[in-house]
Amino acid sequence: MNKIIKFRAECLKDVMKLLKRLLDLSEINGLKIHHLQLHKMEGIPDVECEIDCGIALDTLRLVMERVRDSHVMRQTAEYAENYTSKRNYSL
Repeated sequence: MNKIIKFRAECLKDVMKLLKRLLDLSEINGLKIHHLQLHKMEGIPDVECEIDCGIALDTLRLVMERVRDSHVMRQTAEYAENYTSKRNYSL
């Protein structure tokens, strides 16, 4: 079963870099993005993202590690039902 993962990014450019990585993976192993939604946060340049690409949260975090300056995305990524937008600084 696919689950929606939400995270916050410092800017839209960071999300676009992550999507590029995911698209590269789709060419290798057929990964598909089933759901993608972006929300601009008010008063700050941050962007919230909802994504369902059929991979587990831990796997998405591993992909995020391959994106330069992705610490906010990694630290806020969570399944939608548990998402708070707060950073987990231990990640």
